[in-house]
Amino acid sequence: MNKLEYRPDIDGLRAIAVLAVIIFHMNPEWLPGGFIGVDIFFVISGYLITTIIYREMKQGTFSFQNFYKRRIKRILPVFFVVIFSTLLISFIIMLPRDIYLLAHSAFNAFIFFSNIYFTKFGGYFDSPETFPLLHTWSLSVEEQYYLIWPVILLILLKMGFKYKNFLKLIILLMLGSFIGAHLLSGSDEYSTLSYYLLPTRGGELLIGSLLAFIHSNKDKINHKFTALSSVLGMALILASLVFINKSSVFPGINAFWPTLGAALIIYGSRDSFINKFLSLKFLVYIGLISYSLYLWHWPILAFLRYLSPHVDKSLSLSSIIIAGILTFVCSILSYHFVEQPTRRLNFNFTQMVKYYLIIPAIFLTLICGVIHKTKGNFVAFNSKLVKYVSQGTCFNQSKKNCSIDSFKANKQASQLVLLQGDSHAAHFEHFFRKAFQANKNYNFHLIASGACNIERDLSTISNSPKEKKLCKANNDIYSQVLNNYSTVIFAGRWDDSLFANKNNKGILTKNYTKKLNNLFEKLDNKRKKVVILGQVPKYDIDINKNELVLKKFGLNTKYKIDDNYIKANNKLKNIANQFKNVYFLDFDEFFHNNGSYSPYDENGIILYKDYHHLNLHGAEFLAKKFLNSSKYQSFKTFLEQ
Repeated sequence: MNKLEYRPDIDGLRAIAVLAVIIFHMNPEWLPGGFIGVDIFFVISGYLITTIIYREMKQGTFSFQNFYKRRIKRILPVFFVVIFSTLLISFIIMLPRDIYLLAHSAFNAFIFFSNIYFTKFGGYFDSPETFPLLHTWSLSVEEQYYLIWPVILLILLKMGFKYKNFLKLIILLMLGSFIGAHLLSGSDEYSTLSYYLLPTRGGELLIGSLLAFIHSNKDKINHKFTALSSVLGMALILASLVFINKSSVFPGINAFWPTLGAALIIYGSRDSFINKFLSLKFLVYIGLISYSLYLWHWPILAFLRYLSPHVDKSLSLSSIIIAGILTFVCSILSYHFVEQPTRRLNFNFTQMVKYYLIIPAIFLTLICGVIHKTKGNFVAFNSKLVKYVSQGTCFNQSKKNCSIDSFKANKQASQLVLLQGDSHAAHFEHFFRKAFQANKNYNFHLIASGACNIERDLSTISNSPKEKKLCKANNDIYSQVLNNYSTVIFAGRWDDSLFANKNNKGILTKNYTKKLNNLFEKLDNKRKKVVILGQVPKYDIDINKNELVLKKFGLNTKYKIDDNYIKANNKLKNIANQFKNVYFLDFDEFFHNNGSYSPYDENGIILYKDYHHLNLHGAEFLAKKFLNSSKYQSFKTFLEQ
């Protein structure tokens, strides 16, 4: 970096980028396109890194050891501080299931693989507050670029590549990346991959690299254009911040405009009023601490959202102010007491790797290994937390005739029953295991995967490619094996399928209703017995979190029923009544305690995994209630008629 002329306006541009990201994460309505700040960072990184390594390669002074020593010194010290701090705080305020996920994301962040890891969990904008390290995906993209790009440059220089050849190659790669990103981002199946992965993000870094090559040949710079360049660049960034939003096709062409804007500002004249504005001391200082700001802001916001008892995770103004203060305090401290001291260290490559990579990596691996082995239960809640029933035999698998545990031996059972659906079908797995384990006439099979409710459009179930692929596979298996069963039981999160989301005020989705009618009519004609399991009561808060976490901080709140599930059950009951061989089984009455809904049993033990899934104890509780009611005999009569 000491060979590169310092430009305060670039630090000012960093400030704009990081403030945009932070504001967006605090409240997307305040700055709809604030997430493009990450793309501006990509341009700056591509420009600075390519300028440094290309200059050194041309001078014959480049070495991979020196390059990666600088990267370790710049990135890892505060990076590990944030990761260890995040894990430590999670032990205090998170449930074991969430600590477990955090540990996995922490390990993937350390090996700079988190952009690939997070593709499993849906889109960036859909990811829950249980991922306080979600933002490390962008660091993974950059580090992957730093591993590949210097090698490519060195090989091409040894092959005799000249200035024009580099420009042509970079432009070709850049355009390919943007075009590919745009095509994939418009696809339901690949949009998540497009958002997170290097091939579709590399074009943004390559814009910076292209600019580095242009600046390396000062004779090619058009000084007349530099006077207007910064103005045009800032206009593109401001327009992107306002007009691009999380519903836009992104990345792709919409990512091109802000990244082009960033490149134009860097290309622009330092005498431009835009560049002078970006060189103001307060902006430069924010730019200097921008790496720390970026690392700290998301875990702080994620933990504050985590401590909100309600399903809606929007932050209050007071929480946003607290988050802002904490972010700046932590960032200022880490900049002055972690970043700056380590930059001044005169360690050689071996020492840097030993003290700032290997030793912290060993500690992190041990911690994450213990969390993985214990499923996060090594910290607390061991006696109170009941595991989620979907960890059973068949959920989230693609298998024909996947028998629920208790029924594996019942090969000659007279009643072959197929249970199909999403995670709600999974939480009934243990219910059927307990309710029918003594009856050898039944053999229950399960075909279920996350968000895969029957007849639901694959494009609406999730942004996770893995989840969509699994759902499609299970739907295919369902079609293949259907004729083997006398009875089909459907379970699902019906309110999520039958009604639009809460922002649309529970408007009935007529298309899905029509699909269900058509399905039941076809099965009725095939003389199949069909059972629709009613959705269990759904609450507006996470019961486990409220009881086991929030009470410790005095943040617990009273729960109330989300009545969309009641509307969904009533709708399904009306549909079932239209068909002779369709039976609707409602469990609502079993969750009444002293005349009102309760998420606890008579002894005060929690029945829920979150706010709408039963845990193992809840499934057993429901099975006992069901067996002691008239509904059990009525249900058996329907199955055996």
